[in-house]
Amino acid sequence: MAIAILFFFFGCFLQNQTSFLAEESLRCGDEIGQLEGVPIYYNDGFSSCEDGRHWSTDRYSYGMKWQCVEFVRRFYKDFFEHEMPNRYGNAIDYFNPKIKHANMNKDRGLVQFYNGRSEKPETYDLLVCNMPPIYGHVAIISEVGKDYIVIAQQNSSSAFAKVGLKEENGNWHIQSNCIGFLRIPDEI
Repeated sequence: MAIAILFFFFGCFLQNQTSFLAEESLRCGDEIGQLEGVPIYYNDGFSSCEDGRHWSTDRYSYGMKWQCVEFVRRFYKDFFEHEMPNRYGNAIDYFNPKIKHANMNKDRGLVQFYNGRSEKPETYDLLVCNMPPIYGHVAIISEVGKDYIVIAQQNSSSAFAKVGLKEENGNWHIQSNCIGFLRIPDEI
């Protein structure tokens, strides 16, 4: 019995070491997932892994390699052929609190919705969260369920994450520090 317990704990130790080593073997810029064929790259933390900005072949600025903003700009450009008019700003700046609910955010060329209102988030919406430090976080909603959403993201420990979604009195609440989401207008 003592030997079986020893093997169990040793096995757990080896399993944990293997996961640790797998994470350690990731290098900045390694592909860790895809959304609709658009690669999601690993970033080892707060700073850009590689110096410089990432550009499309036609010189559209995706953003700093491999930050969360770079992924959402690249996804919208490569998947929708949507170029955001303003390339500047941190993730938190993608949601403008001066714009009223369900109105056009001209800097992004997207309609802006506040979290906790009657619009349910949809697949491919750009989600903006107020996360520390002061820069915020942006992601793409890749799936919408009855009580959850799945987000695709860069500059995080995982390419995909499940987030709670709750409907209350006709209003939809994304269960996190998210301010709201942006969507491509219907007329485009």
